[in-house]
Amino acid sequence: MAESTAIGIGAVKTSSYAFISAADIFWSSPRIPRPAVRQPCRTLTKPSGPGEGEVKEAAGDAASQAWEGSSSGTTCNPENLDEPPTIMVEVSQAVGATVRLLTKLLNFDIFARSINSVRIVALLRRMLQSSVPLQSKDWVTACLIKLESRGLVDRSVGDIGMEITIYHTIPRLVEQMMTSFSSEMKRKAVIELNRIISGGVMEYTTAVATAGGIFPLVKMIEEGEGDVLEASLAVLYNLSLDPENHPPIIAAGAVPLLKRIVHVESPHWNRALQLLRTLPV
Repeated sequence: MAESTAIGIGAVKTSSYAFISAADIFWSSPRIPRPAVRQPCRTLTKPSGPGEGEVKEAAGDAASQAWEGSSSGTTCNPENLDEPPTIMVEVSQAVGATVRLLTKLLNFDIFARSINSVRIVALLRRMLQSSVPLQSKDWVTACLIKLESRGLVDRSVGDIGMEITIYHTIPRLVEQMMTSFSSEMKRKAVIELNRIISGGVMEYTTAVATAGGIFPLVKMIEEGEGDVLEASLAVLYNLSLDPENHPPIIAAGAVPLLKRIVHVESPHWNRALQLLRTLPV
């Protein structure tokens, strides 16, 4: 029994080290090296108790997916310069697979007790703040939340929830406003964005502008009404308090739209007038 437990602990520690090594590769090298021989975690240990076996099986499957994502199709078409760099696609796929592995393994106490949580949280935060696609950040966010729920996030590192809002939630809402074909989905996105921004956190307002939220907000003012128009005006007003946002707000065509709202004395004319007064027009 003692030998079986020792083997299980060794397996999960190996999985933890594999995650850290993979993450280090992602962020310390411009290219992802392919291993000469792929060794999924399951080949490193022998069968043990039911709990440990499930952990190692999950580790083996997810590790295989991670290596598949990073080792297939590494050449770009040199004749198509508009093609996204394949290496970035590989990084995104590998990040997603690796973090899915970690999130699944955190369901097992034996794994949660064995990991270097400080190092892993630091790597996940770096992934969250990077330019990897939002699809990969979905899993990074889920993993950070799981780590925090298990008490594995040191409070001294800062507010994880705030970082998730800045680097994942707000960009996701802006993307929803820009790409969704559903008016209801756009409505929910702008109302949620207004709820976040109304908290008065300056970093949230900056995140909206950084994510490219000004143009879709102006579009929502043009097309929306009722609570959508109210929320769009409120968010844009908060953005206008930063002079750096004035040029893109004006370039997006907000001024004539705001003047029209004021002229017809719509229910939101007062908010539109406030916004106009903050702009250099």
